[in-house]
Amino acid sequence: MEHAEAHRLLFEEEGRWQDRVAWMGLSGMIGREEVIRQSKSEGGKLGCLRQKGLPRKPHTESHKKAIADSVRGYKHTQKALDLMSIANSPYCYIVIDPNGTEEKIRNLDRFCKENNLATSHMCNIANGINKSTHKGYSVRKISLL
Repeated sequence: MEHAEAHRLLFEEEGRWQDRVAWMGLSGMIGREEVIRQSKSEGGKLGCLRQKGLPRKPHTESHKKAIADSVRGYKHTQKALDLMSIANSPYCYIVIDPNGTEEKIRNLDRFCKENNLATSHMCNIANGINKSTHKGYSVRKISLL
């Protein structure tokens, strides 16, 4: 009971929920299941804030400026951009060039820029909205899902 009393005194002095739950659990005022439930409930509230990266108090103006300065001008590498493009696209494309050669691609936008093609026209062809070719190029969309 000394242990429970120590937690009660700490709870009254500092007001920490952990001491309240420990005091009540050790003294038999609440059962094991209730100790677990309250700990998950209270601990989850704090953990949720930390997981989302939310500050405990608002950032000062100087801290906001320091954060903005640290990310200003940041550019992803081409490799990172390619990986994000692949990860975010559920489609693969089969492009047929004017010579009849088929090429399988994942990034239609980049292909269009490299070959001086209008991305909007090629997307419309892939979706069956426009005519079958653009500057001699044809494209089919294949779902990866």
